[in-house]
Amino acid sequence: MKSFTELKDEKRENERSGTDGKENGSKENPQNLQEEIQLSAGIYEFCYRTNRDYRKAYTMNSRLEEMQNDPRAMEILARKLPLAVDKINSQDPENLNLSLNELQYMFFLGFNPEMVQSAAAELMHLDVVR
Repeated sequence: MKSFTELKDEKRENERSGTDGKENGSKENPQNLQEEIQLSAGIYEFCYRTNRDYRKAYTMNSRLEEMQNDPRAMEILARKLPLAVDKINSQDPENLNLSLNELQYMFFLGFNPEMVQSAAAELMHLDVVR
């Protein structure tokens, strides 16, 4: 992967040599200034860190163990799935290993797909906390 400086140097070299096959692109530098650069044809990969994490904290495959230390998740579970909170509070490793996906089909424990999916819909909107 080429750094911003390497891309600028390549741009200057292409300008001197008059290379054809250039594409326009832009790359933001660390001082938050933006400069237009010309890239020769090819594949360039840019990696950057966003200001916030866009990943979601939970999926249907998330286990109760993952949620037990997240107050946001516990509030949702207490409101929508109090039976799941009971499972977490038991601290039984077998219970903590249950996923939302598994819980929705455990009719014999008092769960059903509608109640689990309702809680999951809210849980899946929670972002990862750094």
